[in-house]
Amino acid sequence: MELLEQHLAADRVHYLINEEQTAFLSYTKFFDEAELDLIAVQPGLQGQGLGQAVLEEWLKNLGSCRVLLEVAENNIRARNLYLKFGFSAYHERKNYYPDGQTAILMEKKQ
Repeated sequence: MELLEQHLAADRVHYLINEEQTAFLSYTKFFDEAELDLIAVQPGLQGQGLGQAVLEEWLKNLGSCRVLLEVAENNIRARNLYLKFGFSAYHERKNYYPDGQTAILMEKKQ
């Protein structure tokens, strides 16, 4: 919840919310780079393609730029989604998260 509150308070963060308000993503964009900050799907509705749909809509309307994101090594579902959309890993941050997980940095050029 703290992360969401920080995002809401930041003026530079933008949001894309699906019509049903069951999934959203937040991102920042500076010139020719965009960073995907968060994809969230309402609990109980996960695994139904809502996150994929909001990501697809965002990428379709983003325009030409380099897209960056960070994902936890153990978040296989998210990593597979990003690979499906053409992201590739370019760096790892070992022991990045409090639980010792590695952060995988990914990018997509479109």
